[in-house]
Amino acid sequence: MDKKNLIDFLKNQSMPLTLQEICNNYGDLKEVEVRKFLSELEDEKEVARYHGECGDTYFYVLRQGMVVEKQDNLETYLNLNKAQLRDMISVATKHAEKAMEATKGIYAEIIGIMSLFVAVFSLITINASIIPAIIGKATCEIIVICITVNISTIVSIIALVLAVRFWLIKPLQKSGAKK
Repeated sequence: MDKKNLIDFLKNQSMPLTLQEICNNYGDLKEVEVRKFLSELEDEKEVARYHGECGDTYFYVLRQGMVVEKQDNLETYLNLNKAQLRDMISVATKHAEKAMEATKGIYAEIIGIMSLFVAVFSLITINASIIPAIIGKATCEIIVICITVNISTIVSIIALVLAVRFWLIKPLQKSGAKK
């Protein structure tokens, strides 16, 4: 394919195309070759290139036969694309912010739940382990031993939960809030 074929291709297009759209629809040429052809056609004043305001997008349109009406259509088309792109960017930004809010502090919550499981299973394990020690003892001694062991276990669990809360959960929540 050559420049003449590219001109014929552009004549058949109803709207301006980006470089990527031309490459996708114009046969088997590589982007470098299409860019070279378009640059040459632009130098020869055969093709006009318009810069889109959203990003680095350029639109190419054939100058031949271009009248004010088509230029107005081009302006309308570019403004429509600009509006659509800005709208899509704002929607994507809102979705990203919602996702960040939803996941903020999830690791902190998981660690908090795990510490509760540790607390419950610690109490169960401690109470099960003192059963052999209290067999054959008087009721008063059994109650004193159970209360002493359980209170010391509960104090240890509270210390563990507070340590986890201040040294792990709060820093994780702060780092989640910054993102």
